[in-house]
Amino acid sequence: MDLLAPLIEVGADVDAVDGNGQTALEFAILRGNGAAADCLRAAGAREPATGGAAPEGPTAIAGLASSIQSATLVVGSRDVEATLKWYASIGFAEAARYPTDRSAVFWGMVRLGSAELTFDVRDGADPRGAALSGIVLTRMSARAT
Repeated sequence: MDLLAPLIEVGADVDAVDGNGQTALEFAILRGNGAAADCLRAAGAREPATGGAAPEGPTAIAGLASSIQSATLVVGSRDVEATLKWYASIGFAEAARYPTDRSAVFWGMVRLGSAELTFDVRDGADPRGAALSGIVLTRMSARAT
């Protein structure tokens, strides 16, 4: 948020997309950063497209559910390395971390059977990812086409 206002002041394109095709507003919304989202909206950022939202109701959801091959829960943690250690201590296997050189880890993944949890840095989150108030869900799924 510290850089957002100065970037807007110098004319940054608030609707520019990143390498994943996301705008800054979409990123702020997905990260649960309401202050940044409000700032971007005030600067004229367009609301994210709904991507051709499916019809509402149980039938639409059932169709969507049957097309999902996998989904990964992304949990916010203020200390990803400590979170990985904690989950390993209760029987999860560490599957990945970034960076791999054991410097300040800002992303990691653990597995238990076929279940996967990923963690990324979030201020104020519980280091175990266990406090529901510290969890921000980010959808990462593979859909059959």
